[in-house]
Parts: sequence; structure tokens; C-alpha cells
Amino acid sequence: MHSVIRPVKDERDIGQILSLTPRVIMKLKKLRKKIRQFEECLREGQKKLAKLRGKLEAEEAANALKAARKLATRATAARPAAKPSRSIEKKSSAKTTGGTKPNTVKKAKRKLSFSPERLAQLAAAMKARWVAKRAAAEANAATSSTNQDSPSQPTT
Repeated sequence: MHSVIRPVKDERDIGQILSLTPRVIMKLKKLRKKIRQFEECLREGQKKLAKLRGKLEAEEAANALKAARKLATRATAARPAAKPSRSIEKKSSAKTTGGTKPNTVKKAKRKLSFSPERLAQLAAAMKARWVAKRAAAEANAATSSTNQDSPSQPTT
């Protein structure tokens, strides 16, 4: 007998395996749809990327501005402010009380966030302070008026 070498089942030829499996060809309509969806996904990805890059640039610009402000603040705080003499203070106070406002820029107030309980507590504390202040002012007014009514004693 002739001895023919046959491949073992596991060692089949790739051509045989491909011929055994059914080839599923995607329908053209389905293929076009998948391609269109993929292209849309790529376009949206580009939009998102551009949006994120814009945000990054804006954030970097804001950080640079903040750093420049901080540097300027530190520079002005580092050198001590020279105190003006009393005569200059009197002149400047006379000018400011004359109706003209000094050229100073006010800082924007920060909005503080308090819980309703804390807000009520602070309001009560402020009202108590105002009541005490009014009572002190009335007491001062009463004592000063009694001192004015009584004849002053000559000092010797």
C-alpha cells in the first residue's frame, strides 16, 4: 500500500476553512449607512476637539492675566507707601469734601453664600448691634443736653 501523508484535522489548509465558512457580504445600503455614521462621528469629534481647544486657550489666557495681576499686586505691596505730611492730608481732605470724588476704582464685592440659618443669625446680630448703637447715641444725647441746661461751674 501506498502511504499518503494526510494532514491532521487541526492542521487544515486555510483555503479549506474559508470555503467551509459562508461569506457574508454586507448589503450596500447597510455599508453606506455605516460609512455615513462613521463620517458623522468623525465630524462631531472634530467639532468637540475645536471646542475643547478654544476652552483651553481661554483658560490659559485667563491664567496669564491672573498671574500678571498677582505680580502687579505683589510689586505694589512690596514697597511701603510713603505717608503724606499732615498739611497735605488737610489739603486733600478739603478737596475731597468739596464735592469732587477721588479717582479710585472700587473693587467689586464678592457675593457671599450663607445658609438661611446663618443668614438669620447674622441678621439678628446686626439688629442687636444697631439697637445698642442707637441706645448709646440716645444716652449720649441725653447726658449732653442735661449738661447744657445746667449752669457750668467756674473752674478755679
